[in-house]
Amino acid sequence: MRLSKAFSIAASLILVASSLMVGCSPKPAEVPLGASYYPGTLTSALPNYPFPLMTFTATSQTKTQALSGQDCLTLTMTSTALTTVTFLVKVSNDGGTTYVAARTAPYAATLTPSITAVTATANLPYIVNVAGWTNYEIVTSGTFTATAVNFQGVATSNTCPTM
Repeated sequence: MRLSKAFSIAASLILVASSLMVGCSPKPAEVPLGASYYPGTLTSALPNYPFPLMTFTATSQTKTQALSGQDCLTLTMTSTALTTVTFLVKVSNDGGTTYVAARTAPYAATLTPSITAVTATANLPYIVNVAGWTNYEIVTSGTFTATAVNFQGVATSNTCPTM
């Protein structure tokens, strides 16, 4: 009888000691975000905000989208049967009451930004500086020779490249 009581006390002490040891092993080193991809660099991982696809099928169409504090907008243009399309990106800082032309540039560094309507003959990504604006809109104007043109907007809190 004494042996079973001594055994149960020893077993209880072992269980208590092992439960106190949980979490005592050294913590494994954490690899900094992006370090395995870009060694020696500081990675900025601000979130991206994709907006609903805007589809245009003719000239003189307007589509709007509210922003929520982002700085740079990337517009990816895709189209069906595109020959030429002219569009203008506008921004508003009063909730969409008044719009002004936005500085829009093709994402290729060698192309010049414009605050006038852009005439596109190929699918290109564009960037728009939307820092401080509450809404943006795209208006098709001038020529429109395509079955459909789509703009996928993705905004980020990262600043736009120099435009």
